[in-house]
Amino acid sequence: MSELDVGATDAAIARANDATRRAVGRRRAAAGDGAGGTVRLGTTELAQVKLDNRPAGAPVVAYLGPWEPPASGQLVEIVPTTDRAPQGWRVVGAPPVRCPVYAMVYHVAGIQPPFVGGEPGSVPGISATEFGFIGPGQAVAPSATAAGDFWVTDEQAHRIYAVTSTVITHYAGNGDLDVSGLNNPITGLPGDSTAAGIGVQYDLVADLYGTVYSVYFATRFDADTGQHNPTSGLMRFLPGGTLQIICGGLPPGMEGDGGRSELAAVGTSPRYITLHPTDGSLVFADTGNNSIRRIAPPLDGKGIITTLVGVPASVAGGLAFDPDGNLYWIKSTTLRDVVRRTAAGVVSTVYTLPVDLPQRMIALTVDRCGRILVLLDSFDPIWGMQVGQIEGGALTVISNLPRLAGLATPSPQPIATATYATGGSSHLRVAADDTVYISDGTNRAVRQIRGA
Repeated sequence: MSELDVGATDAAIARANDATRRAVGRRRAAAGDGAGGTVRLGTTELAQVKLDNRPAGAPVVAYLGPWEPPASGQLVEIVPTTDRAPQGWRVVGAPPVRCPVYAMVYHVAGIQPPFVGGEPGSVPGISATEFGFIGPGQAVAPSATAAGDFWVTDEQAHRIYAVTSTVITHYAGNGDLDVSGLNNPITGLPGDSTAAGIGVQYDLVADLYGTVYSVYFATRFDADTGQHNPTSGLMRFLPGGTLQIICGGLPPGMEGDGGRSELAAVGTSPRYITLHPTDGSLVFADTGNNSIRRIAPPLDGKGIITTLVGVPASVAGGLAFDPDGNLYWIKSTTLRDVVRRTAAGVVSTVYTLPVDLPQRMIALTVDRCGRILVLLDSFDPIWGMQVGQIEGGALTVISNLPRLAGLATPSPQPIATATYATGGSSHLRVAADDTVYISDGTNRAVRQIRGA
């Protein structure tokens, strides 16, 4: 069935094929005319379901999502079906997207000085804001399904923690830089001394199923030489409590493009990782090789690895996709330029800080409206820290604040008056619920910026 013209009227819908009319009839009988409802179809039917109040001439929004009852006021096209239910739908004339207004800052993990509450990983079940990280470098992977939950690294402790309903528990790593026992099961018990070494975890990302992927640097013991040799790569952590190297784990290198990722080498200290918003591929900054590489599904080591952006990629501050599949990062050689790789493969600079601003961009993410959020630092206490929002080629500073150590008091507080003191590895991540996570390095803390 051809796609409905956006200017179609009810009369045009009535002229649709018999399968469409039957599906519309079943929907109306089940849910009532003009309200959302589930339409169950056979194995070959497609259907278009008209809901009331669609704006005249509304454009087609090319988005396919998991099936759920559409909202009133939308015209939807149900696309390929199974023998049980439609697999997805396309919205025609959806209500305009409401972009978040970032308003308040919350302190959600970490406290100074370090070691509060005992050796990290040894005290399970305490509040995340009462837990002490060993050092700066808290990369965050927000949960894709549970608002407010996240995974967080401690680079110097060589561990990953999970924060669930504000409670922090040990998720992975026994504190060892060496990963010789890497593929042993992780019991998931907080502080379990049998957990494998996972090295330095630089960045994390989580998928819809709660699987966590990371980029790491570590050592591996060579029994023949008695040496601990450097190694880097990507890991995945399954919800059931096991982990696996899916790329690298070999001496640093660039070999393996075009083959399975588990057989490929990775350069020293890959720094950033993200997931493509539609095809599910992993994309990471292979900083040791000054390139950006992609692993296609399946993400179990059998997926094919390729180079997405070759030398010199010059990546800093993170990797982030917008909803259209364009990839963004900060240019490491200047820390003043935002670079974009379009879905078509064109790489260009899309924003440069004005010459009269002394700041440098140290972290980046992109929200669901396609706005680029950056963390700015002048490395000077007078100019201080800023959080900026780039939209339409222009930078808007949404906080302008001194670079002070000390956690925000009280929490929450307005973003315009919050204090930060980033250090170590700085990270920004945006969650599905529009919450932005900030690694506040000097304070060994994690902050959230929440929208209003």
